[in-house]
Amino acid sequence: MLDAECVLLPVGYDQVISSNISSEVDYHKQLTISVDKTKKCIQVGTHYSYFPNLTHRPEATVSLKMEILAENNRVLPGSGGGGMKAYYKRYSDILGARFNWRYQRLNYCVWVGNDAELIHRFCRDGKELSDGLVYRFHAFRKLILKSVEYNEQHIVPAILFFGVDASALKSGLGASLWKTICGNSLTRNHLIFNRLYLVGNFPRHKLIEVFEALNLVLHKKPEIQDQKCSTYKKLLESLTLIPSSLLKRSSLCDGIGRVEKDGTHEHLNELLWVSNAVKNKKKVTDKNFIDDTWRLYRDTLRMAQRLNVPFSCNWSYNRIDREHKKLTLEHHALIYGESTREYEFKYPCARIVECNGFTATLLTSPFLLT
Repeated sequence: MLDAECVLLPVGYDQVISSNISSEVDYHKQLTISVDKTKKCIQVGTHYSYFPNLTHRPEATVSLKMEILAENNRVLPGSGGGGMKAYYKRYSDILGARFNWRYQRLNYCVWVGNDAELIHRFCRDGKELSDGLVYRFHAFRKLILKSVEYNEQHIVPAILFFGVDASALKSGLGASLWKTICGNSLTRNHLIFNRLYLVGNFPRHKLIEVFEALNLVLHKKPEIQDQKCSTYKKLLESLTLIPSSLLKRSSLCDGIGRVEKDGTHEHLNELLWVSNAVKNKKKVTDKNFIDDTWRLYRDTLRMAQRLNVPFSCNWSYNRIDREHKKLTLEHHALIYGESTREYEFKYPCARIVECNGFTATLLTSPFLLT
């Protein structure tokens, strides 16, 4: 347990604990939540959390409860009699009522608190807050506040990723790339660096050294991993060339972190080709054209690999369109051609069959249907 002097109730959330946990608690029966705002630690028995856990969980979700009980060597019996209502009541007897809600609200108070406006502006992942970005926000809070003070909010995503100030970013990334980043809006840079986490082949929480499983058993703060500008400079240059309309599409970007055996980012090359094609055709906002162009590239690449013919991501849209039509014929001939696949008909090699006054024309190959 934390020392009594370290246990601080977050301002404004006194009732979150007091209304649900009695001051005279039998520690052999019920576990209490202790909060240390100075160390940013939340403790439930022998469960320590020095990492944000801002995920909203319905009370019916018991995954977090089970993990905390396991860390406290408390085994919850099966549902037994009484159905699910009695099953959830046994969790309440040990952890207190509305445990998921209280745990999430205390995390919010400790990790968001008075910085709510800035954290919601810089640390969102879709509609939810990203635990990894919130942790990095507090690690680099002084740098971020300095940028906000000088009205440079648009470079905060770069500070969150690399953890250095503007002058170090400029020298590490180069004047040209730095000028591009400074010319982008906050929303544009947020999209770019969200995808850079994927291209870097690690999710956001991997930027923080993970101790044990899911940071649930932590007796010290996770350490921030250093990110060198030179490591991601080329990848960042590639991402700045991609329109925001493509960066927003998860179906196009989720695989860009995949690295091939030769060390190349094939999916990133694919995304760059699609972005160049839609920009040349002036259809950057046409979702249907983007999807069709993406499928055209992938389908042509797949057939070229199967037929062992040359293919280059530097080809133009018109060239790949011609290659696609050509390879489609060759691919169909390979699959459906008479010389590669025999089809069993009742009357082999017969084109016209007469039976009981009926006449049928049979094809020797389904390729003729195409």
